[in-house]
Amino acid sequence: MRRGAGAAGAAAPLLALLIAAAVAPAARAQWGGADVPPDVAIRWSQLDPKKWNLTQLEKAMPLLRTPPGFEIDIYYRGGLMDNARSLAVSGNSKYPGGPIIVYASSKLAKKVYAMIDDNADGTADRMVVVANGLDKPQGMDWKEWVAWVFWGVGFGGGLRNVVGMDWYPDRPQDLYFTENGRDNMGDNTPECELNMAEKPGLFFGFPECHTQAGGDPYLRPVGPGWPLPDPKYNANKEKLNCDDPNTYRRPLQALGPHIAPLGMRFYKWEMGQSWPKEYDRQLIIAEHGSVDRSTKIGYRLVTVKLDGAASGNPKAVEHKEFVTGFLGGKRGDPKATQPSWGRPADVQQLPDGSLLISDDGAHTVYRLHYTGKGVQSPAKLESAPAPANETAAAAAPVAKPAAAAAAPAAAAAPKSGAAPRAGAGWAAAAAALAAAAAVLA
Repeated sequence: MRRGAGAAGAAAPLLALLIAAAVAPAARAQWGGADVPPDVAIRWSQLDPKKWNLTQLEKAMPLLRTPPGFEIDIYYRGGLMDNARSLAVSGNSKYPGGPIIVYASSKLAKKVYAMIDDNADGTADRMVVVANGLDKPQGMDWKEWVAWVFWGVGFGGGLRNVVGMDWYPDRPQDLYFTENGRDNMGDNTPECELNMAEKPGLFFGFPECHTQAGGDPYLRPVGPGWPLPDPKYNANKEKLNCDDPNTYRRPLQALGPHIAPLGMRFYKWEMGQSWPKEYDRQLIIAEHGSVDRSTKIGYRLVTVKLDGAASGNPKAVEHKEFVTGFLGGKRGDPKATQPSWGRPADVQQLPDGSLLISDDGAHTVYRLHYTGKGVQSPAKLESAPAPANETAAAAAPVAKPAAAAAAPAAAAAPKSGAAPRAGAGWAAAAAALAAAAAVLA
């Protein structure tokens, strides 16, 4: 594959980039120590994240693990991008033969970069800075030819820290999103979540109610888990009965404690048809990795497969590891002894069907593509085994309440008789939006 030729030249026209500011393949994860071959352990010992550069990145790349048939490369080899985080693909990139233009924002560097693949061969040839001096750019979208004015009116309530969002391809009214659970409640509670809202005004429980789940904290079993009252803001369920399925919307999938899910996308097979069709409409989620935990967790990509999403009744039926190798050491070891060199932040699908992955820890963007090499049967990634040096109590910290056992796996929206708790003010917000639109007109 041809490699990039440096960050020279001018970017193709930037029509309108919307920036939200301040608002060797294996089928199993490799955790370091005795769990990895000696050459991998040696490779870890050669890395120095404190003196990170392109040479260090090249040394780290063989540590990454993907399902059989996939390969992962550095998308732009001309240099590093400081704190590469949110990704957006230019709408002009849909034309055959290129160029492919990908924007990457940096929250800490306060910049937006443009990577240009002039001949659409899967490797960026140039990189330029197209915006500088921004106020913590946190997310991007690409729109063409017009100026856009944003007026925030709110959409849902009871949410702590929503980052990744995507509409279901066949039901554009259904918004799926990741949510980061709160800190300071222990290593294995609460869960980070995958949620869905089919309309505005829904309430998702925070700060009174969270989610907990049993099984391996490093890869939770399929399902939404069960309710967990907040010990500070909802002691003894005095403010909100978390066991009542009509009080708030339950998640689709418990993603794990403190894994910090950021960017996510539905894979659209019809866009490029380069991946196996089994990935069509699966969610790909970037787990940035834990901070508030005594032992590290996350630092990977996972997939979630849904059933019934096309009819508006989604249910998670599969939760798998997808790309791993950013985190070393052994499971359950103190985080001071667990080296990590990368932190996945966002994902974007290219017109050829490959997937870009931003990494604000390694300061780069990767391209994950399917070659089919080494595939003898459809790839099935299994859950990693529970760590031997973590207790059963840590794996299942709280007994599942009897009331929750009888409740639906994913509760519907609150009954029509009881208005959503976060719904107050929606009419006023809509009126404000209408008034603003009239002024702008």
